[in-house]
Amino acid sequence: MVLNPALFDALTDYFGTVRVSDENTPLKWEWKDDVKLKKRVPRITSAGEQYYVCCPVCGDRRFRLAIGHRFLTPLDKTFAPELLRHTYKCYNENCSLKDHRCVASIQTYLQNHRDLIGLAVYRMKSKAPAAAPGQGHGPIALPPGFTLLSQLPAGHPALSFIISKYRFDPLYLAMAYGVGFVGQTSGFMQVSNRIIFPVYEGGRLVYWQGRTILADEPTRWYIPAGAKKVVYNIDRVPEGDVAVIAEGIPASIASGPTGTAVFGKDMDFHRTYQVAKRFRTAVIALDPETQLPDPRTRRKKGVGYDPNDNGRIFAEEMRTKLVEAGMKIPPLILPYPAAVMARAKAVFDYKRAVMDGVIPKDPNFDESIPDPADIGMRGMHEILRSLPPTYRSAYLCR
Repeated sequence: MVLNPALFDALTDYFGTVRVSDENTPLKWEWKDDVKLKKRVPRITSAGEQYYVCCPVCGDRRFRLAIGHRFLTPLDKTFAPELLRHTYKCYNENCSLKDHRCVASIQTYLQNHRDLIGLAVYRMKSKAPAAAPGQGHGPIALPPGFTLLSQLPAGHPALSFIISKYRFDPLYLAMAYGVGFVGQTSGFMQVSNRIIFPVYEGGRLVYWQGRTILADEPTRWYIPAGAKKVVYNIDRVPEGDVAVIAEGIPASIASGPTGTAVFGKDMDFHRTYQVAKRFRTAVIALDPETQLPDPRTRRKKGVGYDPNDNGRIFAEEMRTKLVEAGMKIPPLILPYPAAVMARAKAVFDYKRAVMDGVIPKDPNFDESIPDPADIGMRGMHEILRSLPPTYRSAYLCR
């Protein structure tokens, strides 16, 4: 039985099929001191049981809309009475769920079944002890069955996948980044057959990402519920050096030993400040399309879009943010090869034309654009080595 039957029933009524992960695993949280607010605030360390459905906003068919089992319930009726709303997120990066009608429908359903919600909250033994706030609920751990890539036998499918997909050396990944593999497991099946990339902050494991090696698995990347965005690999890049900022972990690794990942096109203030204060400058190696206006971020005007708004240029926004946060030397936006940028421009023109109703959507149109992981370690090394000396990391200047 799921931990929150009322929420599960509401999701089933609205979305149809609901997939469950980490079944019967309660949410875990702790108190954290907030310097700005000058008080302790609750912080989720592990979201536990999750319900996955297909998102109605972006048309997702891969069950990437995740709803935590504590959605619209309080962490603690006395000390943390606010209803949780952020435990409702679509992991399709370009999707926004704000104020979608399904949230109101689910909330109405839950209000009509308060007795079941009360039962669910009672069954979830996940509140921090009032007498001892600040005590957590145990560290994040790597999934059961985790094995370093270096310990797998020659010819193992995981090793073959890493070599064919990313052209990475599995031994290097294991020794430099602690990358491993989980095979078929009797636990949560979405963890099975995945390359596991540990994510650390301050020397502590904060979460991990799993990349499937199966061609027919619809969920390519799996991220445990409750994971927070940090700056991947920041601890291992020497202070005062030049960081390379990529979007995802493979792109970060392909960008060399000073490569970092911010898990998206944008950074919040905390991570921006962290990067600006630690490094003298940076090379912004977000995916190539971030150097062009994103047509999906244009302002609406009437039934269409504002003709004077081309959309956000995420790479330029990140550069501005880092300068405003105090980075000593303004970052450089990575100069991708001309062929790569031409491909990004072609995809941009197509998406804008479809959004403006100039052309119909073509289901066969290839929207893929090479990113640093596609360019590979050798290609990225050549690009980074060709940059002006100011933007070369120490290892490139030897």
